[in-house]
Parts: sequence; C-alpha cells; structure tokens
Amino acid sequence: MRPENKCERAAAYRNIGTRGFLGNGVSKRLMTGQFKIDLSQKFEQLRDPPIVEAVLQWRAPAGMELSKESLQEALSAELPDYPMQQDHYETQVQFQFPMGDDADASSAVWNGGWKGLRLVSADSRNIAIFSQNSFTYSRLKPYEGWEAFEAEARRLWGIFGKLAQPDSVDTVGLRFINRIPVERDKDLANYLKEPPSKPGGLPLVSLLYQSGFQVEQEGLFVNVVKTLHENPERELGLILDIDVGTREGLLREPGQDFDATLPKMRWLKNMLFFELLKPELIESFKQGGTE
Repeated sequence: MRPENKCERAAAYRNIGTRGFLGNGVSKRLMTGQFKIDLSQKFEQLRDPPIVEAVLQWRAPAGMELSKESLQEALSAELPDYPMQQDHYETQVQFQFPMGDDADASSAVWNGGWKGLRLVSADSRNIAIFSQNSFTYSRLKPYEGWEAFEAEARRLWGIFGKLAQPDSVDTVGLRFINRIPVERDKDLANYLKEPPSKPGGLPLVSLLYQSGFQVEQEGLFVNVVKTLHENPERELGLILDIDVGTREGLLREPGQDFDATLPKMRWLKNMLFFELLKPELIESFKQGGTE
C-alpha cells in the first residue's frame, strides 16, 4: 500500500533505521513466472496473532468537495461510535545529509494543509481517515479476525462513498504489521526461516530490510519489511510488516473489481506470514480452524 498518510504506529515501525533480511524461498516463488495465487489454500487461524495494526485503504479522489464543517457534521451523524474527531493534514518529512566533517544532518516537515478528518472509536481500537482523495481504516490490537476487520472497513468505506461520491478507485492497499516478542539471548534463527547472516560470528544488534515483489498477472505488488524494535519498556520485538497493493488503475480495467481482488490480497499477506516465520513460532499462535 502507498498511503498518502500512514497511521502513527505503522509509520513508527517503518522508520526504525536499522538493517535486515528477507527469505530467498519467498523471493524465488514471487519472482518466477510460475507463481500462482491459490485461493483454495487455507491458513490456520491463530489464537493470539501478533498483529499490532491492520490497515485497508482505498485511494479514490472525492467526486465533490469535502469542506471541514460539512464533513464534521455528516460524520458526527453517521458515526456516533467514533466520537473523537481530529483534523487530518498532509505532511512530508525531508532529510538532508550535507557533506563535510562539520556538517550536521537536518530535517524539515512540510505541511500540505487540511486534507480531511481522522476519527477514533470510543475504545481507541479503530481509526478511520476520511480525506479528499482516500479513505483509510485501521484496526489496532487486539485483532479480532478477518471477518470483523473486513466488515467494519466496508461499512466505513460505504459512508465515505456516500459523502465523497468518488468516480473511481485508483488503488487499494492491505497492510498488516506484526510485532513478535524476541528474547535477547535467542538467535533470530528461532523466529525466521532464513535469518540474517552474522559474518565471522559478529553479534547482530540491529535489523532492517525492505523487499518489493510483483505478481504481474494479478496487478498486485507486495512490500515486506523486517526490523527489530525496542518499545519504551525496552522489550525487544521483531516487526514483520506486510503491505499488499494494487497497481494504479487496476480496478478501472474491464473485468476487475474489488470483491474479486481483496481475497487475493488477503491470501498473499497470509502466505508471506506463514512462509517467513518458523513453524515452531507459528505453532505458539494457533488455536486451530482456518484463517
């Protein structure tokens, strides 16, 4: 997904500034022409999924102007279960790294002005962003299963459609961010099927790797990030960030529609989760059944 404005937790995990690795097994499968999405393949349901944030986003420019006052009034009436409203601004951070021993790196934040409203549910677990050119739904932990997640996303998207009246959908993105507790004295080989190498036995102190893949015949792309993250309590976690999106304009093409595309995106994010992590680790999350 290429969201114009990422949810806060997602942005925090994506900007750790460390190094990492992605398994070659998945790389070979996705990069070959023989790769196929198999919707008949089921994945085991997890009792305690390590999902800290699940996001579904539609990039769809509004067909009519959304003023701040009218949007506030309409959403207050439509969504009393999302009582917290905040202004939503487009921002961009730029970093500069000048040359020279005495030069210091600097950053600047560019504010593109008001773009919409960010709504938060009463329990602070659900976030909905209604903007001029997109709608984003985010579910924070605890994740309560795909059916509940999809149903709420579709309900809110329907409200966006009624208020914004978009003419078309440019892209759709599905993003799942997982945080897996890591014991400091354990090697990452206990968590990842193909852990990062440690040349000469050097101790690994940081991890960040981002890879992109394309499932060309389906018009889908995938970005995967793996990184280590330490929370304020100094607890170490392995972040597995799986981001699946459609190519620009896919849903405007003949024979393409959201209802047929979303199951493929879901399948991809599930396949990657189960392919990248050790079976013993996944076993600790299971409850039986299918996801």
